[in-house]
Amino acid sequence: MSLTTVPGITFASTLVPDTATNGSYNAASVDNPLTVTNPGYATGYTVDVQNTPFNNSDATATAGDGKVLSGAVLNLPAPAAAAANEGNPSTGPVTSAVTLSGDNTNQVVETASANGGLGVWNSPYTASGINLTVPAGQEPGSYTSTLTWTLGNTVA
Repeated sequence: MSLTTVPGITFASTLVPDTATNGSYNAASVDNPLTVTNPGYATGYTVDVQNTPFNNSDATATAGDGKVLSGAVLNLPAPAAAAANEGNPSTGPVTSAVTLSGDNTNQVVETASANGGLGVWNSPYTASGINLTVPAGQEPGSYTSTLTWTLGNTVA
């Protein structure tokens, strides 16, 4: 069983969260679907995701003053899971919307029940569905958060 692809998410480079009001930004692009390949393990599975804080790559940023995008929340919708091949008789996985706050806490995004999720399953995210909310009063910069996707061969 494997995670064949995971999405890479990019936001517009002109994103500047130094405004008088809170910001809400949709992703500019998503490069891959979430794809699980299960060659026949009947245990079921879960896919979790977590993220690191949004850190500023600007070396002149100081702690508490633009080093981290404080209070930023990344919202991922529940993608529609679909078998990669027509006629797959296996019960498909169930997907969930998640909210990631940069605290490295695992959130379950996909679950296949026992005897389900067999074969290859694609769960594509759309850029317009992914949203980053940012509280006002942030220092402009180039912020990055690392998403870590984990596949487990048991049902949560």
